[in-house]
Order: sequence, then structure tokens, then C-alpha cells
Amino acid sequence: MVSYGLTLQWDIRVEPTGSFSTADVILVGAESSLVIENWTPPQASTTWQTFSVQMTEEEWQFHDETTPTEAEFRSVLGSLTAVYLRAEFSGGNVAYLDNVKLNND
Repeated sequence: MVSYGLTLQWDIRVEPTGSFSTADVILVGAESSLVIENWTPPQASTTWQTFSVQMTEEEWQFHDETTPTEAEFRSVLGSLTAVYLRAEFSGGNVAYLDNVKLNND
């Protein structure tokens, strides 16, 4: 799988508001989805902040909070239909995403 082991990275800028907890990144495959939840949210700021996550099974979970095996993780990557990056941290906030990329770090 080409994306396995790479780093998904993005920049975000969030205007000041309250916050709530939900999935921060979702990988949607043909038969299942994987999530990373409850990272420290970006601070409200006028400057960009960079976030990244390793594209390996260690940090990810299924919605039932079980950890995927390497084979399950690769299966989701192999049938990937969508990638969702959280950009809402409270009702009505304004957030900006930029520089979304896969890095070979």
C-alpha cells in the first residue's frame, strides 16, 4: 500500500470559540472506517498550526475503540473512499485548513 507508513499532515487555523470532543481524523474504507479521537485541539489563534498522524495502525481505532491489525489498516487504506479532517471545534466556529499532504518522513 503506497500510503502505509507515510505521515498525513495538515495546517489549521481556528478562530476563538468553545470546544467539543469528536473524531479528529476519519479514514473511510469500503467496509469499515478508522478514527483518531481526542487529540489536543488546535489553539484559537491567528497563526497556522501543523498537525500530523502516522499512517500505521498504532494510533488508529475502529468506531468500537478496538485497534486494527496491520492487515485491517492496510485493507482500509486499500479501499479508501474518503478522508475527513476535523475543522469544527464548537458550534459556529470558523476554521481554515491548508497544506494537506502525505509525507515520507
